[in-house]
Amino acid sequence: MSSSSKIVKSTPCISIINYLVLIFVLIFMIKGTRSRNDNSFTYNDSVSNNRGYGITKNNLRSRKVNSLEPIYTDSALNIKYFAKSDRNYQELYKKHPLCEEKYNLVEKFRSMRIFKNQMDKSKKLVLFDTCIKEMYEILYVTISNTSNVLSIVATVYGYVPFIFIVMVVLALCVTFNKYFIYFILIFFIQTLISNIILKNIIKENRPMNSALDSYGMPSTHSAYSLCYLTFLFLHLTEGKKNKWNIITYIIATILFLPIPWSRVYIEDHTLKQALCGSIVGVCVGTILFYLKRYYVSCKKS
Repeated sequence: MSSSSKIVKSTPCISIINYLVLIFVLIFMIKGTRSRNDNSFTYNDSVSNNRGYGITKNNLRSRKVNSLEPIYTDSALNIKYFAKSDRNYQELYKKHPLCEEKYNLVEKFRSMRIFKNQMDKSKKLVLFDTCIKEMYEILYVTISNTSNVLSIVATVYGYVPFIFIVMVVLALCVTFNKYFIYFILIFFIQTLISNIILKNIIKENRPMNSALDSYGMPSTHSAYSLCYLTFLFLHLTEGKKNKWNIITYIIATILFLPIPWSRVYIEDHTLKQALCGSIVGVCVGTILFYLKRYYVSCKKS
C-alpha cells in the first residue's frame, strides 16, 4: 500500500470528513433558526438574500458623498443605505429617530476613545420607514445600534481569532514553547491565502448590511477558526489520548466552531462565503499539519 493511500485511510482523515459534514449541518441549522428580535422596526431578510447579486456595492470608505444620496435603495421594502457623508447625516437625524434596542453596542464602543476614529471612518446608515440603524466597523466586525442577545454573542465570537493569536504570542514570549510558533505561522499563511490571494481573485462583495468595505469571499474569520481547529485536532489525535487532550479540544471547539455562524448572523458574510471559508480552513489546516509532521520526522532522522 502506498504512503498516499495510508494517509487517505488514516483515522484523522476519516474524522476530518465527518467533521466537515458536521460544519455544514451546523451552519445550515443555525441559519434556519436565525431571527432578529427587532421591536422598533420591521426588517425583511430578503434584502440580505438579494443584495450583492446584480448589485454593485460602493467603496464605503473612499467614496466622498457631497449630497445626501443613498448608495442603494430597496424600493420594495423602502429601505435606503447611506455611506459616510460630509454633512454628517444631520438631515436624516432631524427627520428620523434612531432605532432602539435593549443592548446598544455602539454606545459601549463609542465610550472608548481608541475606537472613535475607526467608527467615524466606517459609519454607515440604514434608513427604515420609522427609524435609523447605525452600523460601524470595529476591527473587521460590524456593530450596530440594534443589537439583541444573539448579535452580541456573534460579535464577541468575531473577535475570538484575534484574541487567540494575541494570547499565543504572549504565551510564546513567556514559555518559549515551539508549538506556539505553529499557530503564529498558521495565522500568517491563512491571511495570505484567504485575505490576500483568494479575496482579490474572486472579488465577491459582502452583504449590504455589513459596514466592512473589503471583499467577502471567502470568510477569513471562518478560515482562521477551522484551520486552527483542524490543526489542533490532528495534533492532539497524533499523541497519546488522555483527558487533557479531550478537554483541550472541547474548549477549542466551543471557541472556534461557532465563528462561521457568527459571521453570517451579523451579516458580515453570506452563508456561501462562510462555508467556503470553513472549507479553505479545513484544507489548509490539514496540509499544514502533515507538513509539520514531515518536518519533524525529517529533523529526527
